[in-house]
Formats: sequence, structure tokens, C-alpha cells
Amino acid sequence: MARLGRERLQGAVEVDEAYDEAYVGGAEKGVCGREPAEKCLVAVAAELEGHGAGRIRLRHVPDASGASLAG
Repeated sequence: MARLGRERLQGAVEVDEAYDEAYVGGAEKGVCGREPAEKCLVAVAAELEGHGAGRIRLRHVPDASGASLAG
């Protein structure tokens, strides 16, 4: 559920594929680590607010490359 017309994240924003990603799809036999066969990679971008995170945005990305995580 997303609010239509929501504002872009502002200020310092962090996107870090090593810590802020999730594979959605459940356990797969014979597959481990970053080699999912049937899972979707979801990246997270978070506004930095003091010592924590503020608003976030989630997006399905094709891979964990810098090109997929930028922009």
C-alpha cells in the first residue's frame, strides 16, 4: 500500500545492498547465499535521521549491482 503522490526521500539517504536488502520467496533446496533461483531481490533506501532511519522506500531490483541500486 503506497500513498499516491508521496514525497521523495530527502537529506542523507542510504542504500546498502550488503545490509538493506531482502530476498523474498522462502527456502530453496540446493541454493544458498546470493544465488537465488526463484526469489525476488528487494532493496531498501532509508533517510538517515540522527542515529536511526526515517522514512524508507522499497523496490524490486534485478540484481545487487551498483547500477541497479543507484538513481
